[in-house]
Amino acid sequence: MTLDLMAKHSLDFWLTSEDLPDPNNRVTLDRDGGMQWPVTDAASTGTRILHADGFVRGLGKFILTRYVPTDEQANRRYPLILTTGRILSQYNVGTQTRRTANVMWHARDVLEALGYSNVWVRVANGTLGWPDEAPFDRILVTAGGPSVPPPLFEQLAEGGWMVMPVGEATTQVLQVIEKRGGEMRTTPHAGCVFVKLVGKFAWES
Repeated sequence: MTLDLMAKHSLDFWLTSEDLPDPNNRVTLDRDGGMQWPVTDAASTGTRILHADGFVRGLGKFILTRYVPTDEQANRRYPLILTTGRILSQYNVGTQTRRTANVMWHARDVLEALGYSNVWVRVANGTLGWPDEAPFDRILVTAGGPSVPPPLFEQLAEGGWMVMPVGEATTQVLQVIEKRGGEMRTTPHAGCVFVKLVGKFAWES
């Protein structure tokens, strides 16, 4: 069995609005769950439900517009028209935080379209691995960490391999980690740059 750990992003942010009681108030998603706009004196921790008592500017106004075709028409030489759009899961996941379970939608859709049915998709702290399904013959980590997280090595089967970028936040070395006799054997390969692995046994943010 193979465990493939994708990047998990964490986001800390500062609110410096003049409306805040304390302009230096630091709000973290891990501790506070974030704040929803608007943040005012009356709602210093954010507005839990927007438009709960009605719309501020009245009902929405719909305007009929005339269809205008694009100047770039498809033809035999250029048979495709490419658009910059979002996939479904990006509309209600949070493209910066990636902290809700529906980040799995796109991965599941792609796997299903390709005909794979023996893949499980899970959203969790990547540095903790997946102990309930261990041991794993292969572990692929596609985010860079300062060192190999101990839980991942513990979940690697005897004789198994793990591939992980290890190093600084902005530059790493791709390493192949083997478990032989319960010991860790590491073989460095090419230099690389991956996004940071965030979690208990990696970077804080």
